[in-house]
Amino acid sequence: MEKEGWNSCSCSAHTLLSIVATIILLFQPDYCIAKRHPPCPPSSCAQIHNISYPFRLKGDPSHCGDKRYELDCVNNATLLTVFSAKFHVRDIDYKRYKIVVTDPGQDEYANCSFIPRNFLTNRNFTTAIGPDDFGSQPFTYEPWEIIRIGYFNCVNPVSDDPRYVKVDMSRCSSGGHVYAVLEPDFYEFSVNDIEVGCYLMVATVWTPKQNVTYHKCDGKDTCDLREITFLERIPKLNSSYDEIRGLISEGIQLSWLPIICEDRCGRGTDCKVINESKGEVECEKHYCHYAYHTTHKCEQWQQILGYIRAYLRGVMYGLGSRITFSTKQLDRPVGLQYFDGGIFIGRNVISIFLAARCLFGVVLILVLLIYKWRRRHFSIYENIENFLLDSHLNPIRYEYREIKKMTRGFKVKLGQGGFGTVYKGKLRSGLDVAVKMLNKSNDNGQDFMNEVATIGRIHHVNVVHLWNAFNGNGKQEEELKSSSRAFKSTLLSFLDL
Repeated sequence: MEKEGWNSCSCSAHTLLSIVATIILLFQPDYCIAKRHPPCPPSSCAQIHNISYPFRLKGDPSHCGDKRYELDCVNNATLLTVFSAKFHVRDIDYKRYKIVVTDPGQDEYANCSFIPRNFLTNRNFTTAIGPDDFGSQPFTYEPWEIIRIGYFNCVNPVSDDPRYVKVDMSRCSSGGHVYAVLEPDFYEFSVNDIEVGCYLMVATVWTPKQNVTYHKCDGKDTCDLREITFLERIPKLNSSYDEIRGLISEGIQLSWLPIICEDRCGRGTDCKVINESKGEVECEKHYCHYAYHTTHKCEQWQQILGYIRAYLRGVMYGLGSRITFSTKQLDRPVGLQYFDGGIFIGRNVISIFLAARCLFGVVLILVLLIYKWRRRHFSIYENIENFLLDSHLNPIRYEYREIKKMTRGFKVKLGQGGFGTVYKGKLRSGLDVAVKMLNKSNDNGQDFMNEVATIGRIHHVNVVHLWNAFNGNGKQEEELKSSSRAFKSTLLSFLDL
């Protein structure tokens, strides 16, 4: 009986343990998230109520919210610190995961034209399609929603640039002429935007609001029909500063969606909002965003592939800008290190390497052409030289300058032969000679060799014999013919002997 009771208790214990284990396994994700973000009572400050995760109010318990999203309540105003600068919080939308902030200068300069206090550009934030820098930059923005605004102080009035909107500073202590300049495209301000005599006072950004509607679609869940109209609300070039200031007062919209994706989908996984009315998100485990083909939150192999694509695209862009002498985008850097790095390599390294290689190739081709031409020209004289060596007609070697000296610069012309001119000369020994210069040779010097061979074989008292034959390395050829004991009368008259 006791044994049966023990078995019954053991069975009940195993059953209870199995139930508990099943519950833990079923609710493990929620348990982990709850452990990471334990429930905290919401806080409030001024018009901002229900301050909850990931935000926390300064002074809240340490386990509440995320330190990167800490708000401060000062003088009945909710402040958010962004890059060591304080911004007023206008609204927190927990359904769209966006917070709206404004520059404190808007409230401080009530009696003066609004001039932002804090210097802020889109480069301070991570783009929603950019690389995963969430660890150091907790807020993101949509690049096509950002409008850049620069304030310039100019020595002289600017009237030839319609982008410069005059800021009324009559009630302010600031001197000079102040203008607001809008940059609505994807890029930032460049030196080309600054007029002569102007300097940048401060720059800020602004995100126009969007109109969003939702409808039921064929019995399915709510469908997102977004009507983006903010481009129509960008101030025109002839707008007044009051219109610009009114739009700027709407503030800057920043998103904290990355931390929501990390909590609900896991680290390294992207997500998107599929129902802003309920704050529902959908995980995209196998989807990679691209900003100029740079991957963001992908699987490792996809990320590596994306970085390679971005790098190569940057290389091609930089190389193309160098070839076309274009600087359109170089003074407006994209800001993605892989893309910018590729631009630098393509513009400054590969382009120089290719230029040097092309220059070396041209020089090499010229050298080869000259070499071929000279070799072709030398081939005639090589045949002659070989003939002279083979015929043992190589007693004395003369240089061209010596022959020129013995003929006194080819001054006295004796006659014209079949393929050369004969000049009178005198050796240092006093022996008179006739020097025949080969002007043009055909058939690889065969005519020259025939004459040398013929004269070299003749040994007669009435015919001159060959004294020497000279090859001047492709410049000239001379035949030195010594007078014998007897000459024909015509030759004697030419030589004045």
